[in-house]
Amino acid sequence: MSETMETTECYCLGLRRAENRAVRFYDSRMSAAGITSQQYTLLAVLSGSGGRSITELAGLLDLDRTTVSRNVKVLEERGIVRLLHGRGRIKRCGLTPEGERVFGKARAVWEEAQRSFESALGEERCRELLALLEEVAASL
Repeated sequence: MSETMETTECYCLGLRRAENRAVRFYDSRMSAAGITSQQYTLLAVLSGSGGRSITELAGLLDLDRTTVSRNVKVLEERGIVRLLHGRGRIKRCGLTPEGERVFGKARAVWEEAQRSFESALGEERCRELLALLEEVAASL
């Protein structure tokens, strides 16, 4: 006899569905700034930092170095991010003046998206959601 899993009982699937919808939600808004939500996060971490290494970015974003490198390369090709000289073989990257301009525009779009997200769920539930997501990330 075969048992089928109820999809409503799968934590991984629930998280993935929520993630996919949240990414689509933010990407649809961030397109007004010409970037994706993942690119926005990278720009936000770089903005005002004076530059960060790929390893630092990977740690801050909880991504592997290859993914970060690919994302940096796309933004570098668009003139938004530039590679900076680091010590030894360590390369650092930072925003170009165009990158700062794009980030400034994207920041306003992101703030509006945040307000829209909060309107859908409520401010208190959004704070609870962030706290729960931090707890999940810390425990796994």
